[in-house]
Amino acid sequence: EAMGSSTKRNKMTFDFSLTGWDKLSKKKAINLIKHLPPTIEGLEILFAPFSAEFIKSIADFVTTASNLKTLQICDTFAGGASGGRDSGILLAKAIRNHSKIERLELMCTDLIGNRNASIWEDALKQNQSLKEVTCYGAALYYEVDLSTYDADTSTVDIV
Repeated sequence: EAMGSSTKRNKMTFDFSLTGWDKLSKKKAINLIKHLPPTIEGLEILFAPFSAEFIKSIADFVTTASNLKTLQICDTFAGGASGGRDSGILLAKAIRNHSKIERLELMCTDLIGNRNASIWEDALKQNQSLKEVTCYGAALYYEVDLSTYDADTSTVDIV
């Protein structure tokens, strides 16, 4: 609660692969995001294995963040055939309406793809403040099981 009332403005980074953070429960990780100071200018999330609910908490934070200029989400998966698609949609809608965000990085995530590309396209067109968008899919870094390809959702399992 105290963190949420802070007026901290610089960037906050959470690398959930680091010792200590790697033991954090999904519920505590979600509460951490819910209590971020709305005044921070940057948020970096790395290796967050907390699923769609966690990404929803990030999207909710983005809608209330008054000074957010940079959002980076790396090596983080919402999961499942619809988890990444639906979480990506929530995040895209939050980005679409944010008036200060200038830089967005989605690296090795399942939050953007052809199953929600039109919504991301709309969000990126509507946003007036974005100056830089970087997006790399997970295929560059992770091995996929092509036998699990689902044509309806355009997804595969990561091994």
